[in-house]
Amino acid sequence: AYFEKKKYAFSESTFKSEKSRLIKILPELNGNPEALWGYLTTKYSPYTRVTIWVRVTDFWSTVDSSNNPYAKFKAANKRQFKNAYTPKVIGVSFDEAENRIATLPELYRTKALELLYAGMRWSESLTKDINSRVIGKGGKIRRVFVPNFIKVQSQPVYISFYLALKKIGLTPHTLRKLSATRAVDRGATAKDLLQIFGWNSMRTAE
Repeated sequence: AYFEKKKYAFSESTFKSEKSRLIKILPELNGNPEALWGYLTTKYSPYTRVTIWVRVTDFWSTVDSSNNPYAKFKAANKRQFKNAYTPKVIGVSFDEAENRIATLPELYRTKALELLYAGMRWSESLTKDINSRVIGKGGKIRRVFVPNFIKVQSQPVYISFYLALKKIGLTPHTLRKLSATRAVDRGATAKDLLQIFGWNSMRTAE
């Protein structure tokens, strides 16, 4: 019943992953937040624990809106839930990716730089308007930042673009990850990342 209400709140893949994760920990939900936190600590990374807690808190409010021990636990232990995002090690730095991109023909080079700096998905980049607004998953509209020196004159064919990046050890999604990691290195918070990259939850960053 809970996920029936949520089916339009997420993309299809996010819906499946959120449902699977909550079902997996359902046996641990007995109204004892300390026990659940202990369980999650042995199983998951810090920011995964935080994203699970968001789902648990929301779910428990549906079960019993008058008393939510998981929400109270979070409020009483704010430090445990703060800045839990940890950037993944991708194997290439932002600067190294930029150097590799510089070796590409202009058609692919400018497109790759656009994705690298703005952190857009490929599909989103095709919807960018003159005000730098893009349409993301679920039809969500957000504004992205593309430096003035990047001018995409024409859109390459995706498969050709993908293969060009593959030859230099990159992918469109790697460029997006590098953009997110760079944002974290520059002090972006979890809230900032959700807004900048159009994520529904921090687990998307994993």
